[in-house]
Amino acid sequence: MTMHLKRALVREPGRNYSRCISSHPLRHTIDIELARHQHRAYVSALEATGLEAIRLEREDAYADSCFVEDTAVVHGSRAFITRPAKESRRGEVYAVEDALSEYLQVRRASDPATVEGGDVLHLEDRLVSGITQRTNEEGVKQMGGWLGVRVETVQDPSIMHLKSHVSYVDRGRVLVSERFADHPALADLDKLLVPEEEA
Repeated sequence: MTMHLKRALVREPGRNYSRCISSHPLRHTIDIELARHQHRAYVSALEATGLEAIRLEREDAYADSCFVEDTAVVHGSRAFITRPAKESRRGEVYAVEDALSEYLQVRRASDPATVEGGDVLHLEDRLVSGITQRTNEEGVKQMGGWLGVRVETVQDPSIMHLKSHVSYVDRGRVLVSERFADHPALADLDKLLVPEEEA
């Protein structure tokens, strides 16, 4: 099965972007105008591939709101609207839900689920989800049930998001840190190892 993408949901960084939830030591040095310039270039690159960019209004009240991937997981004709682990992010999902409901059947995660798209790898035949600081088992259960797809898990409560360590490239290939290179959920994939000093 080949994934055919038609649209990309985007939202530029808001005024409070430098207050986003991050452990990066240089977060306080964020240049918001540069970040917005880079975001415009990113959207242009998406459109150059033939994708339609669905632009959501900027959300200055939510520092993390430009990370729209965390707010929904799409598979086939359905979208699962997530429930972020941090309460400060939960208001981000409403505009995303409204936008996606124009194209897809949507369902929202419910308490006690927590789930974020930053934990979910989209493979050709399944999803692989982290169970981490941001996504719990109930979130994975609700997501798989609504989307009607097999979901394998990688459990590591010490990390924020699985996709900080594993990225799906294409055609059964992933970019992966040594930490997860031998995980059974990734066993059938071709792995490009990230050097330890860059992990």
